[in-house]
Order: sequence, then C-alpha cells, then structure tokens
Amino acid sequence: MLSVRLTALAAVAATLAVSGCGKSASTTTTTTSAANTQTATGQTSTEAAKPVSSTPISSAELISKANSICRRVAARRASNRAETREQIAQVASELASFERGISAELATLAPPTSLANDWQQILTGARTLASDTAKVGEYARANQLQTPAVAGIIADRAKVEHQLLVIAKHDGFTDCAQTI
Repeated sequence: MLSVRLTALAAVAATLAVSGCGKSASTTTTTTSAANTQTATGQTSTEAAKPVSSTPISSAELISKANSICRRVAARRASNRAETREQIAQVASELASFERGISAELATLAPPTSLANDWQQILTGARTLASDTAKVGEYARANQLQTPAVAGIIADRAKVEHQLLVIAKHDGFTDCAQTI
C-alpha cells in the first residue's frame, strides 16, 4: 500500500511541477536560480540567473508553450514507475532534477500582465514541488518513508494540487489541467 502511494506521489510530483500550479501569490520578477540547471529538453544552462524576457508574450502563446511542456511531463510520468524503496529514491531524484529543469524552462517565459500573478504562482509551485520530490527521495534513501514528515509532504501536495488545478483550468492551460 505504501509503495503504491509513494509511486503515485512521485508520478504526481512530475506532473504537477510542469502543470504550473503553485501556492505563492508573489508578483516579483521571476528568474531561474540554479547554475548548470538541466532543462526538460536536456540542455544545460550555465548562467547563474537568467531573467525573464522583458517583452511579455501573448496569453495564447504562453498557454500553448506551457501545455506543450505539460505533455512532455505527462510522457515522462508515464515512463517512471517505482515499487521498492530503492526505486522510489532513484525515481524521485530523477524527477526532482527534471522538475527543476522544467521550472527553469517555464521561468524563461514572460507572461502578459493579465496572467502575471497566476504565472508567478505557477513558477513558485513548480519549484516547491521539485523540492518536495527531492525530499521524498531523501526520505526513501534514508529508509524513512513511513514517517510523519512524508505524510505531511503528501498532505501538503494535495492542497497544492487543488490550487494548481484551479489555476490551470481558470487560465486555460488545458493539457496542464488534464495532467493533474
């Protein structure tokens, strides 16, 4: 039962990171922050921080690009399964890396003013979910999956999932809303 729940958590983590859901309402300018971040396309960025383009793209273009990313995440999720603690540790680590790359890729998109607040929530949520996925991997490596901390991650993730679904549906991120 636990392995099934954790397998689902790892799969959900990959999907949600890209689906663009979050829980922060910050409206500050977004930048990527990790040096040598591997993007979802396999490219590596060696810049310490890459600012979002100063010219916003249209809502339709943002939605199209985000939905394309969500489709890649759905495909990645479908290819990652884990049943043992060791597999969960490995899958979670790989998914966290993938999610960080997705976050960096999403952060390069400049939203129109009408979606700026929601977009910031999406980016913050993507980063939070990548961090949570990494934490699950750490707990799995330490053979501590059946702890209150992991249960807390799962409970918090359910709240974030709901918030992300609402944002994705509201803003028209159809593929992202379907992957949640």
